[in-house]
Amino acid sequence: MNVQLAPAAPRLETMEQFNEATKGFRFPPPPNGFRYMLPVTFSLSIFLLGGVFALITDFYKRDSTATHMEAKKKEMELQFLRTQLNPHFLFNSLNSIYSLVRSKSNDAPEAIIMLSELMRYMLYEVNENKVMLEKELNYIKSYISLQRMRLINSENVKLQIHGNTNELKIYPLVLITFIENAFKYGTDYKGNTNINVVIEIINNELLLNVDNIIGHHKKDYVNSGVGLQNINNQLEFLYKNKYSLITKEENGFYKVELRLKLV
Repeated sequence: MNVQLAPAAPRLETMEQFNEATKGFRFPPPPNGFRYMLPVTFSLSIFLLGGVFALITDFYKRDSTATHMEAKKKEMELQFLRTQLNPHFLFNSLNSIYSLVRSKSNDAPEAIIMLSELMRYMLYEVNENKVMLEKELNYIKSYISLQRMRLINSENVKLQIHGNTNELKIYPLVLITFIENAFKYGTDYKGNTNINVVIEIINNELLLNVDNIIGHHKKDYVNSGVGLQNINNQLEFLYKNKYSLITKEENGFYKVELRLKLV
């Protein structure tokens, strides 16, 4: 039985042959509505991209505003802490001058002038973010001089400052609270005051050591902690991760060791 096979379709070797073979062929039209899908899809994509961009822009604006508000809040907190600290200093100084006036000391007029200079520094200098370290040290010297005037025996009140300030700056009123505290509690039953203040500047680091005897002054647990609590808050805010503070009682002395990185 003879079976005849249909001749095989010729192979299209080239694109020209393919084009020739499909000449006149028309692809079926797209489904109804398809020609509208492309513009709609494009418009939707633009809308979505615009929305994403708006969300990102809004996020950064909100983040920037929140950062600014947080900075303002911290600044207000710091100013509040300083307003608490200033009256504390003023009350202590007025008590010193009152003692001089009551004893009719010839140092009373000089003490009043010295206090006015100290207050001028506090009112007009400490509004700056930082002050020159040299100015702050001069302020401390004047404060200790004022305190010496009211003491019966100031022989054991000592201040030592070592090192070069090298145009360094410091946040104001950070050191004075520890010195105030020493004068408040550093007098024994006989009226003798024993306070040793040592400030060392080594390169860009400041070391403050304050030692005072634990005197007869009965501690006021309601009000006495205001200054020290404030200065702890200030240190944490101003010198976060750039300071160390150690306080302890040892051999009848209260000791403070504060280290600050000034840059």
